[in-house]
Amino acid sequence: MGKVYVDSYEVGSFEPQTEGTSGDVYVDNYNVGSFEPLAQSGYVYTDSYQVGSYSLPVPQPHFTIISYPSSLVVAPSQSFSLKVTVKNDGEADGNVTVKLRDHNNNIVDYKTKSITVGSLVEFEFSATSPSIDGLYSWTVEAFNESTSQIDDKKTIKLEVSRFYVIMQQLLYLLPQIIIIILIVTLILSLTKE
Repeated sequence: MGKVYVDSYEVGSFEPQTEGTSGDVYVDNYNVGSFEPLAQSGYVYTDSYQVGSYSLPVPQPHFTIISYPSSLVVAPSQSFSLKVTVKNDGEADGNVTVKLRDHNNNIVDYKTKSITVGSLVEFEFSATSPSIDGLYSWTVEAFNESTSQIDDKKTIKLEVSRFYVIMQQLLYLLPQIIIIILIVTLILSLTKE
């Protein structure tokens, strides 16, 4: 519902809220009158006396983060990247600034893009992990440039581990280790014969 004001105080509401339509005015859920076809804003009258004003809500974009990594495992001081997908599920096209923040709430990376209503846009960020092993909470947020508000915010659990480096190296070497074991096994079986 739209809002009705008297001397800057909200005193009632009206519906429907579409420009060019007529409808009813309510104060405390009581129908107190009707209005002529709406413009974007105007005045409310009772018995030909102006008693207040109204304005229609302006269609705004709204941004929702629909895809992001909820957890990451990285080595200390490792450069890494991550992708975030944002949807404009609002009523107007608009610009969104998506910010990646670290555990100290510092902005690590940010990007601004325009998104049309109903569309999805992917953002890619680069960062460097903390130098000390531990569990960290980072965030990614969708800041609506039209409303100057954060429409959505998600937490990313960042695990920084030296063990991760060892596991990466072992996984890289695993095929070579398996081949060496097979060759040694073959040689040992041939020497027994």
